[in-house]
Amino acid sequence: MPGRQRQFGIHMKILLAEDVRSIAAAMVARLGAIGHEVSVAENGRVAFHKFCASHYDIILMDIEMPEMNGFEATTHIRSFEATQKWAWTPIIFLTSSNSPENLVTAIEAGGDDFMVKGLPEPILHAKMKALARIANMRQQLSIANSELHEACKSAENARQQTAKALDDLRCAQAELIQSEKMAALGHLVTSVAHEINTPIGAIKSSGKSIADALDDTLKNMPQLFNKLDAPLRHRFIELINHAKRSNSELSTREGRAASLEVARRLEAAHIEDARRKAGLLVKLNVQSLLDDTLPLLRHAECELILDTAQSIASIIGSTRNINIAVERVSRIVYALKAFSSADENGEMIDVNLRQSMDAVLKDYQSQMLQGSKVVRQYEEIPPLWCIREDMQQVLSHLIHNALQAMDYQGTLTVGLRRLGDEAVVTVSDTGCGIAFENRDKIFDAFFTTRSSGEGCGLGLAIVRKIVDKHQWRIAFQSEPGVGTTFSINLPYPKTKS
Repeated sequence: MPGRQRQFGIHMKILLAEDVRSIAAAMVARLGAIGHEVSVAENGRVAFHKFCASHYDIILMDIEMPEMNGFEATTHIRSFEATQKWAWTPIIFLTSSNSPENLVTAIEAGGDDFMVKGLPEPILHAKMKALARIANMRQQLSIANSELHEACKSAENARQQTAKALDDLRCAQAELIQSEKMAALGHLVTSVAHEINTPIGAIKSSGKSIADALDDTLKNMPQLFNKLDAPLRHRFIELINHAKRSNSELSTREGRAASLEVARRLEAAHIEDARRKAGLLVKLNVQSLLDDTLPLLRHAECELILDTAQSIASIIGSTRNINIAVERVSRIVYALKAFSSADENGEMIDVNLRQSMDAVLKDYQSQMLQGSKVVRQYEEIPPLWCIREDMQQVLSHLIHNALQAMDYQGTLTVGLRRLGDEAVVTVSDTGCGIAFENRDKIFDAFFTTRSSGEGCGLGLAIVRKIVDKHQWRIAFQSEPGVGTTFSINLPYPKTKS
């Protein structure tokens, strides 16, 4: 109520509506004597207009007046107050008769109290003091209500601003999440494309080699078989079949040593161009059949025999390369599938950790034959209540990671023991160790220190997801140049559910 608020004391600004001038003059004198400012209106209409023009602390309203009586004037004043949102102004009716009918009508018209005309001075003084206190409290209540209204408006504005800020934050979070998803997707696509590109390149190259070698083989084979008698044809076919059945692959050092040994034996058998022919026989992996091969090497069509055998060796080698490349692609796809489904639920059963470890080691037996030694340090421990497939994945990735760290040349140590209410699984290698700058990243998806074609960096990320899913604990110790040990603590559940 701007311009109409002040702190009230005992002195008030009073509007007196009284049509009898003598009574009005007497009231002005009496109220002025006790410190109040009095404005007189000769009827209800004038009182209403004066009230609209200036605010009063209290209104003394006569009932019987010309043009507009006190009840009608009160009704107009209350309506005007409602439109202006002013504080409620106390209206006291002046009456010479305090009949019940007048009192009821006064209250229904919006009056607050009544006062008999001609009250003794002490009573009038006390009555005005009480009215002043009431007026003061009403005004203070009005001010408090106004402040509360402003506070509510401020609170609503603050709530709206907070809601908007929250909406903006949610939008920003959604954009950030989408950005992170796109970045992760881009990283995934780049990593997978890079990893798959290597075996695809090998398949493409091997396919071309097979096509070229097949042309030479189809051209030479009829001519060769026409020049060989039945026993030599049989020896040649057995030689090729042996080369095709052979699954062992010699390392570069082993191949060089085998070629030197075969060349020495060929020279002792007086075979010309022994070194070149020895290299071809080792490439076919038939050095163990040297005695059966000598009649073919002494034949007049030896060069045709060797050219045909070399073409067939190329086909066999390229086929083996294609199989290896396809296996690598399969491993990448399997790793992606395992990473995406690591949170899926499986059947909880009692898993024998020793059997699980031995089963995984058997899967890697062929890779370990290249020069890895396995040391088993098993204690007798109870079965663990868990998902068998999850346990197999964890062990498989840890063992594969250890073998790669050693380049399949070193000692792999696996251990099982009981520690309180937990089973502890350890996998140790004698590999290159983990560089200090990489230790915070080894569990990140797609992080790898391996060369292209040897993994897409999902193995340890899958291990971490499974460990977190079961609320297990994983830790590692590593020393560059010495090796790394991963350990997983697997709590035995108190109840099986």
